[in-house]
Amino acid sequence: MRFYFLPPYGPELNRIEMVWQKRLPFQSYTLIELEQAIDKIEAGFGSEHQLTLC
Repeated sequence: MRFYFLPPYGPELNRIEMVWQKRLPFQSYTLIELEQAIDKIEAGFGSEHQLTLC
């Protein structure tokens, strides 16, 4: 058995965090604005946004 230290939160270890950080600016959103921003990001996957998981 081997034990590995895992940080409580490591955004650099989660590739989707890179997409959200670049495409969803840190600001205050209303619920409707947030839904629209997320819909726009989702619509761009495959054409505008590329995510390669190794």
